[in-house]
Amino acid sequence: MPNVRLIARLDIKGPNLIKGVHLEGLRVIGDPQEYARMYYEQGADELVYIDIVASLYGRSKLTEIVRRAAHDVFVPMTVGGGIRNVDDVGDLLRAGADKVAINTAAVRRPELVTEVSRRYGSQAMVLSIEAKQQAPGKWEVYTDCGRERSGVDAIEWARRGVGLGAGEHLRHVQRARPQLAGHPHPGQARVGRLRFDRRHEEHGHDPASRNNARRRRRRRLSRVVHRPGDERDQ
Repeated sequence: MPNVRLIARLDIKGPNLIKGVHLEGLRVIGDPQEYARMYYEQGADELVYIDIVASLYGRSKLTEIVRRAAHDVFVPMTVGGGIRNVDDVGDLLRAGADKVAINTAAVRRPELVTEVSRRYGSQAMVLSIEAKQQAPGKWEVYTDCGRERSGVDAIEWARRGVGLGAGEHLRHVQRARPQLAGHPHPGQARVGRLRFDRRHEEHGHDPASRNNARRRRRRRLSRVVHRPGDERDQ
């Protein structure tokens, strides 16, 4: 049986955790810190933070949210939204992120994928792909939170991203027509069959990215050892 990771995605707008359908009809759910802690305590293997409006406004405000989460969450964190250059990546990794997910900036300037991979290692570079079905078997990449067409074929872009140095794909797909829950998704299946080229995994490794989760796990163990009592048992 293949290994399965339980990954919780948190969509962020400003300081709030939000929920919507295809990134529309958004409503505020609550404090992302509270939900991140809840998902972690319930056994999530990884958290993904996405600022869904960052690309529209040319900024990302996730640094402080990530910094807060790093004190309470001890699993890998992937962060995306509004990342424009290598300096933005460094800021997020120093705040506590383990990986960054890039969509819009990577489509506009594909060499950014290689730059991030070379400086921080491909394990820190996640290619985020927002795809919409245009015809049977045809998927197009969208940018700017799924609002702008790129003219780029999603399957070819996923394959090219591997060659550029991406270590993972983060896929968000929208169907042209509703499908019954539980039916396999052909676009995801085709991307999922691509084999990753991990030759650049160790190249340009920055300890800050790979060791963030490890340090948080050690800090968690330290807290467990030295905490006088577990409030949850009171």
